[in-house]
Amino acid sequence: MPQVIQGIPDCRYLAQQLPCPMHPKQNVQPVGGRWLSIEEVRIVSDLRIMHAKVDELYQLVTALKRRHDEAAIVKYADQPILTEDIQKVDEIYLWFVRVKEASIAQRP
Repeated sequence: MPQVIQGIPDCRYLAQQLPCPMHPKQNVQPVGGRWLSIEEVRIVSDLRIMHAKVDELYQLVTALKRRHDEAAIVKYADQPILTEDIQKVDEIYLWFVRVKEASIAQRP
């Protein structure tokens, strides 16, 4: 039997249903009224960290845009690193688009 810990109370609003790793063909298993498995807690934890980091990046970019002219940012940026950062953000954006499409496809 997989090890479980008591469900985190405020996680219920984050995901009412999570994928069940024991049954990959089964899309979702309700989490209400049961304890979360260790893997489910890890997913929720990783998602919370991701949300915080996305918000942090958004706030930083917003501050840069507010404080500095775009031409100055381009002028003073380390161009190879800026190009790499843009590529990373593009990859992240495309992943978010795939996640959004999967979420839409699962709606009844």
